[in-house]
Amino acid sequence: MSDAHPIDRLFHAMVQAGASDLHLCVGSPPIIRKDGRMQALDPAAGVLGTQDLVQLLAPIMPEMNRKEFSERHDTDFAYEIPELARFRANAFVDRRGPGAVFRVIPAKILTAEQPVSRRRSSSYAACRKGSCWSPGRPARASRRRSAR
Repeated sequence: MSDAHPIDRLFHAMVQAGASDLHLCVGSPPIIRKDGRMQALDPAAGVLGTQDLVQLLAPIMPEMNRKEFSERHDTDFAYEIPELARFRANAFVDRRGPGAVFRVIPAKILTAEQPVSRRRSSSYAACRKGSCWSPGRPARASRRRSAR
């Protein structure tokens, strides 16, 4: 695999692991969210430093977003690796330094019959017209107490 940018190897590993998110923060190794749980992408990986984050993010961040990031310390953009996936990105600065969170947007769109999305998307497909409600937990009504 010939990666165009250093961060591409992290994206390939993330997709191969079946993760939905990649979290990059100063003082932590690359972290993924898989099946709702946070875990290290590579348990043997060291923690990222400020310079590591800059070297990973700068090559993939569009110029307009670099300007916004330097002014506001926050920006959103997208990045794509053809034949792999698109990634929605949020780059930010917190008390430790720069960081970023990436959400994978698969290149291949899943169908309603595929196990991952079957239950929820099948309920939408059954709607004929008007509003469609997805089954789920009902919202709790808030209780207000009057001041006495």
